[in-house]
Amino acid sequence: MCCRIFNSTAADFPVTGRNMNWMWSFDTFLYSTPKHLIKQGLSDSYCQNEGLEPSQVFTWQSTYASISTIIYGEHVEQEKSISSKVAYRGFEYACADGMNEAGLTVNALADTNSEFGTPSDSDKQLSTLRWAQYILDSFATVAEAIIALQSPKYVLVDQGMPDASNKKGLFHMCLSDPSGDSAIVEYVNGEPVIYCDAQYRVVTNQPDYATQLILNNYWQFQWGVSTAHNNHPIQTAPGGHSSTQMFEQASYNLTYSVAQETAILATAQTRNLMGQVAVHLGFNSKKFDDIPLENRAYTIWTNLASTNDLQYYFINTLVGCGGYLEVRNNTRNTYRVKVMNKDKYDQDQFVAYIGDLSGQLEYFDVAPFEHRN
Repeated sequence: MCCRIFNSTAADFPVTGRNMNWMWSFDTFLYSTPKHLIKQGLSDSYCQNEGLEPSQVFTWQSTYASISTIIYGEHVEQEKSISSKVAYRGFEYACADGMNEAGLTVNALADTNSEFGTPSDSDKQLSTLRWAQYILDSFATVAEAIIALQSPKYVLVDQGMPDASNKKGLFHMCLSDPSGDSAIVEYVNGEPVIYCDAQYRVVTNQPDYATQLILNNYWQFQWGVSTAHNNHPIQTAPGGHSSTQMFEQASYNLTYSVAQETAILATAQTRNLMGQVAVHLGFNSKKFDDIPLENRAYTIWTNLASTNDLQYYFINTLVGCGGYLEVRNNTRNTYRVKVMNKDKYDQDQFVAYIGDLSGQLEYFDVAPFEHRN
């Protein structure tokens, strides 16, 4: 189960961390993309499969440059999904996380309870795989984003994940910015439900965020740090790797974290926080039930977004080290660096990818999701 922690303990050095948990590795890139690009909400191959006209596809122009974690893979649909007219197979990009030049950070976490609704023929459609990039491209702050996200000009469409898992692309979106503001966007009955508060700093996949807040209130009382007085507080939190246990453990660790004095220390602290709720390689809670290990998710990577210095980190679990890129607002072209291979046994090339990765960037002629006439 994925986890996002917004470590705003030091108000001057907020850092957002995210663990990406999945059953296997993806072909994964960090993309540096400029502003002023025209993007489209669905791939041409998907539109052709669905018989969609250009007028039915949501488009936007990027206002901000950004660094994004982009997955690239083949969506292999074993059977027709709810959103597809026929079974679809094609290569797709998906934006999992990112930070833009204004410091707005976006994290897409799986949420199997999401209900995006069914688009009509007149609706503009936006793939959930591209939703995070749209937010990064379009807004500078959480406050600005939620105004637009409350009344979207699009209908979200689940294309499924770009791999052979046949899992749906159902997400809730986590936003944070340099001011310390935070928001979580979920979809219920086809409508956005938004939770916005600087105190909403920990998010996992399930349950819905309203229930996560109930859990948090319970534990804040148990720890003796809530508004309700507790004469006998306890200093403990559940372990385990379920979403609720991960949420409680992350909240506990963050509650008792002391503010750090520099951006580097705040980033290191956030890395520690993410490590404490990571699922280690080879963990199988169904070990004694003969459930194959390859069906069990583990933490394949960790992202860190330091909004003070606009440094965006990627740590590949299978390499054991990480690198970073700085978001630059003056970039005029699209560049990328590969940071993970689909084959988990083929990660050797990334061992040297430590520290500043700007020297590893390669020019790429088309940005993910870019619209070309």
